[in-house]
Amino acid sequence: MGAVHACGEREIRYPPPPAPTAAPQPVAQPVAAAAAPAPVAAAAAPVEPEPPAVGTQTTATAKPPTPDHVFEPARRFVKQTKLALYRYHSKHIGNAAGFLAPILHTRDGGFLVVGTRRPPGKYRVGVSRPIVAKLDASGTKVWERAYTSGGFLDYEGASAVELSDGYIVYILSYVHPARGSVVRLLRIDQKGTKVWDTKLRGNGRAGTPHPQNLQLVDQKVVMDGHIYKDTTETAYGWSGSIDLDGNVLSDQVGAANPYK
Repeated sequence: MGAVHACGEREIRYPPPPAPTAAPQPVAQPVAAAAAPAPVAAAAAPVEPEPPAVGTQTTATAKPPTPDHVFEPARRFVKQTKLALYRYHSKHIGNAAGFLAPILHTRDGGFLVVGTRRPPGKYRVGVSRPIVAKLDASGTKVWERAYTSGGFLDYEGASAVELSDGYIVYILSYVHPARGSVVRLLRIDQKGTKVWDTKLRGNGRAGTPHPQNLQLVDQKVVMDGHIYKDTTETAYGWSGSIDLDGNVLSDQVGAANPYK
């Protein structure tokens, strides 16, 4: 994907997420023998379900995984129309756990596909377009829209997540291909009309956050990734979040070199 693709995917190694730990089980204690209780007293008391752990977050779009073969019509559309998908997010195809993904299996049985279109031939600056396409269950295009915006030369359409009344789309937008991407998020309705369009801080230089993982959790988009605070190219951990109205809720730089 040329210079733009290299900017959007720095080789940052992330540690695997910690494995979930099971709650400790009570150890059985020896009990002295006792006389058999009366029939009424021997009746088992109803078992109370344990409350969820404090701080547990609920993924708003959690659903069973869709079998891989179901996505074949969308993959055929991608291949036939030469739509470039953002490679990093391709591991989340299906959006089963609320992660933003370049191909979604939507509630109506169709698909939403997010990617990038460029003219064939040698890469040229300023001709890429971030694309969102809605397909029916057979892979036939219902609508397709490009979401370019003033102030940017190049784009990569990265991923999206489905809401009850539309979608939130993640676009990497480049002020210049030699710089890093600026995080752009837009909400669209089910016909592709923009509801809001916003971006996080920075202009592609140092101090511009680059989230790798985006997930819909508890009515907000939660992000984590990295940031270069200065020109030393030292990566710092970064996390942020926005609500479903496009308001930034958090923007935090973590410890130095968390992925070294």
